[in-house]
Amino acid sequence: MSENDLDPAVREGLHSLVASTAPGADAEARILHSVRATALQTGSQPQRRFFDAGRPLWEVALAILTAAVVAGSVVAGIAVLARHAPSPAHPPVSARATPTASPPPTPSASPATPSATPTSAQWVSRFVPLGDVAAIVLGPGSVYVIYNPPIQSGGYSPALARVVRIDRSNGAVEHGGAFPGAETLALAGGYLWVASGPSPGVASTDANVLYRLNASTLAVEQRSSITGLAGTSNLEPPALTAADNLLWIGYGPHVARLSATTGAPIWSRDVGGTGSVSSVSVDPTGRLLYAGFDSDRPSIAELSAITGTTVTESSAYFGFDLGGPKLAAFVGYVWVAYATGNDGTNVELHAANLALSAGGVDGLHTNGIDVFRGNGILWMSDGMAGELFCADEASGAVRATFDWPLGGLIAADPSGTVVGGFSGVSFLRTNPVCYS
Repeated sequence: MSENDLDPAVREGLHSLVASTAPGADAEARILHSVRATALQTGSQPQRRFFDAGRPLWEVALAILTAAVVAGSVVAGIAVLARHAPSPAHPPVSARATPTASPPPTPSASPATPSATPTSAQWVSRFVPLGDVAAIVLGPGSVYVIYNPPIQSGGYSPALARVVRIDRSNGAVEHGGAFPGAETLALAGGYLWVASGPSPGVASTDANVLYRLNASTLAVEQRSSITGLAGTSNLEPPALTAADNLLWIGYGPHVARLSATTGAPIWSRDVGGTGSVSSVSVDPTGRLLYAGFDSDRPSIAELSAITGTTVTESSAYFGFDLGGPKLAAFVGYVWVAYATGNDGTNVELHAANLALSAGGVDGLHTNGIDVFRGNGILWMSDGMAGELFCADEASGAVRATFDWPLGGLIAADPSGTVVGGFSGVSFLRTNPVCYS
């Protein structure tokens, strides 16, 4: 749709709207972001919503169709007009904190380089182009990444997954080769552990495999089958987590502690029943292990990380029918991110009983919300809203927000913060506001 395709009255009104409320070269992006966020955040409470059963089906269908047509026309019209809006002499003041260090030159453009907004670019000290990052973990001097290179037809395929090690001091990349179906990794026992699941295009011999890699050279030293953990109706990939040279895996309905030397199970528990693990996270002490499931029987389980004994469970709704909850464990509580259909949310649960605590994140998010623990603080990513957040780990109060197209996977330790995005890995400058 072009500007001339609009009704004259609509065109005139939109001209006035753009000129008065959203001037500048970035008007289009900001307007579209606002429209998208408004459309996704239609309710005041994060809960599942259904159609009104009292309305005839044809009324519901007609309402949906009408809303879609109107929304599409308005968004397209605003996008067209925003392209012609003049640049303001003084751009709007951002509420986001500004780093004291001057930004580096923007990485040279290439098909794999993200078109980061100025707000996100000013926080990036180094960008390493790779592809769509599926998993990321930090070592003392290295960043380990599973990524999926782009394919000619567009998009990405887990069947082409590759593993690399990035030197944190200079950004040099060590390539470890292909690991079809790999979507999770962890460091434990001095080794890098990588696990694969079934995925379209992945041969049966490459699916359900646990790899032990040399952490320096990325050479495969051992591979073993994890088919026995998968279950008969598993739809989720395996999930690894580690702490203090201990290693755990969640796959299918099972949660298991593995030897950090051989990968052999030390114990295995069928916790999920008919569900599959969607996320696992161990608390910083290495004592409590949390597993989320794409089921409500349970939806979240808390286990002794050492013995596998179940401490407590919850059957509350945490988006089990929309991929299951994502977890980030802290001492005494666990943060949970989940989709509800119309929007997404974060909640904090007490370790003692998985009851909802007083902590919470201000406002609503989209279904793309995720949570991470990094360097003692709570990190969040909202892929659909295109934002990253750092927040107080106890209360969830947001300290700083970063514009970040499509969000990303966040890993942080005392040496720095990295983000794995849709086209590579970004090293971030430290934002002092995040640690205030």
